[in-house]
Amino acid sequence: MTDEERSKKMDFIIEQQAKFAVDIQMLQEAHAQGEKRMSEIEKGFLGLFNLLSDVAKAQQENARAQQENAAQIAILTEAQKRTDERLNAFIFVLEQDISQRQSGRAGKRGTPLKRATTKKGAAKKNNGR
Repeated sequence: MTDEERSKKMDFIIEQQAKFAVDIQMLQEAHAQGEKRMSEIEKGFLGLFNLLSDVAKAQQENARAQQENAAQIAILTEAQKRTDERLNAFIFVLEQDISQRQSGRAGKRGTPLKRATTKKGAAKKNNGR
């Protein structure tokens, strides 16, 4: 091998090493950028996970509140039924009293309102024994 061939091979090797060094530098920079992106993705994923966890907790709380509301509505519905029954009974007694007063019989036997009140009082006394 002549000096010129050796010199060409050495120049080629040096040139290749320079290209490899540049390529390695570019790969290192790309790797650093990839690491930075991965770190941002991890932060985003963690934030999303925390958000979903909060949403799940809120859904559980809403479900519990809905159950409580349903129970309260059922209680109120029953109370409303009792109120309606009592109001209808009162209206009936009142209408009977008005009807009897209009027909002129109210003064003879007492009013239905008075009789109903007396009957309820007697029933309460009997139930208390």
